[in-house]
Amino acid sequence: MPLDSITLGAVCSDIKKEIAGAKIDKIHQPEKYELMFFMRTKSGMSRLLIAATPNDARIHLTEERRENPASAPMFCMLMRKHLQGARVADIRQVGMERVVEIDLDCIDEFGDDVKKKLIVELIGRMANIILVDGEGRIIDLIRRVNSDMSSARPLLPGAFYRIPPPQDKKDIMTIEDGEFFSLFKEMNRDTRLDKWIVENFNGISPLVAREISFRIFGDAAAKTGPDDEDTRALVLKNLRFLKGVVDDKKYTPVILYRADSGEPLEFSFMDIKQYGDAAVSEEAKDFSDLIERFFKDRASKDRIKRRSAGLLKTVTTARDRLARKIGYQMEELRETKSRDELKSRGDIITANLHLLTKGMNKATLIDYYDPEMKEVEVKLDIRLTPQQNAQKYYRDYAKAKSAEVMLTKLIDEGKSELLYLESVLEEIDRAEGERDLAEIREELSINGYLSRHAEKGGKKQKAPPCASPHHYKTAGGFDIYVGRNNRQNEILTLKTAMKSDMWFHVQKMPGAHVILSCEGKTPDNDDMTAAAEIAAFYSNAKNSALVPVDYTAVRHVKKLYGGKTGMVNYENFKTAFVTPDAKKIERIRVK
Repeated sequence: MPLDSITLGAVCSDIKKEIAGAKIDKIHQPEKYELMFFMRTKSGMSRLLIAATPNDARIHLTEERRENPASAPMFCMLMRKHLQGARVADIRQVGMERVVEIDLDCIDEFGDDVKKKLIVELIGRMANIILVDGEGRIIDLIRRVNSDMSSARPLLPGAFYRIPPPQDKKDIMTIEDGEFFSLFKEMNRDTRLDKWIVENFNGISPLVAREISFRIFGDAAAKTGPDDEDTRALVLKNLRFLKGVVDDKKYTPVILYRADSGEPLEFSFMDIKQYGDAAVSEEAKDFSDLIERFFKDRASKDRIKRRSAGLLKTVTTARDRLARKIGYQMEELRETKSRDELKSRGDIITANLHLLTKGMNKATLIDYYDPEMKEVEVKLDIRLTPQQNAQKYYRDYAKAKSAEVMLTKLIDEGKSELLYLESVLEEIDRAEGERDLAEIREELSINGYLSRHAEKGGKKQKAPPCASPHHYKTAGGFDIYVGRNNRQNEILTLKTAMKSDMWFHVQKMPGAHVILSCEGKTPDNDDMTAAAEIAAFYSNAKNSALVPVDYTAVRHVKKLYGGKTGMVNYENFKTAFVTPDAKKIERIRVK
């Protein structure tokens, strides 16, 4: 869901209270179209995130700690040059548009006081962050727009900035009653009320328009017409209510979660009732908290998806190639099952040598090993003598017997490797940042799936240091540690954990190693259940119910001989069936 105009106004109001007069201390660019400003305020350090990404453009204060690139992009360097040390003079929304202006008091390279302005356009695919000087001339912008991309409004350094052209819609803040009534009379018959509101009024999102329809009719998709005077009066009343919310700043930061999955569904500045029992409403502490909670998981997943695309393709290709290879080997193995027939043909030829001569391509012979002495047709090689044909069948039998042993071994090794590649795909899916992906790349390099790129001077890149495992603490005070990837799983289980600690892993599918640190104490059932639920959550079964999770003491877990990184065997285990709850697990996470 995009950030609508009224909610944006509420966000700006919250941000202004926090950062008005703040000094910009640091500027980071964690993603191509994102900026993070670290600001010194009267109450301490605040972080302002501005994202001009197409699918989740937004601006809000954040508590999230984002990984900073090793080398700053050029746009970030330019922003540091112009804005580091600047003070925030004002922040405001431009009318009812999804545009925010931040006035900044800066000092130029000569030590003179200058005015600059940071303009944030949160308009879908063309979202942008634009720095302009005191005269309104563009210094630079995060997404340049040339005349080929937009003939109506190119945006390039050196040009004067122009705000986006207004839409041909009415403003709920200024429309008079008579103007509204005239507009309503022009409505087409059997028009959905929510669509009519969105098409005719600026700043109202489809969600709010559907809510107005729901409040009037009890149906978010109700239809009406120009002759419905009662509806006309109620629509105007609701528009006046929205104007009052904006005028009086009586916003309510509301986020809706899907009742079945707990995933964020919608957010708004007002109570939303149209979803009924299908959604659960929750009030956030403020609008920055609202926006961060809604976009955090989705934005993180999109970010990781972009960064891991190449890695995902490499592992998926290796997995699919290996799966095909195993399929061919299994087909060959099935063919070896008929090897006894080869030996039988050799025996039949040997028993009937007196009936055969060289040059025959087949012969119908008595099978003396059959109780009923049936005749069978035996194929022969015309280039071989009868004795040589018999020996050929015996050799093929011996080859098939040896092939069965070898193919069985290769298939077992292939399945083990396939399981490993599936586990890598699972850990890519739950990677939380570039550091996690770097560790996965290192793991794949160790196991021969990737080559480590050489740095200048011919030196190979150093392996990244392992990040700390995920850390949880149960209600009983026990620590739970979760491996982020196979490399960390191996270190956590085989090197870090005590032999008396408890080890948990989802049964027969890829997942993280989970260690319940006991430190000589005995965990109760609730502690064990929490660890099992976390093991289920960090696996391919995270969205399933009654997930089987095996658990045993660490002393019973051994590295798989010849296995890939993180592959283990375990014994003396028990199995618990649990249903992971993301919110419950998040509550016991140690930040």
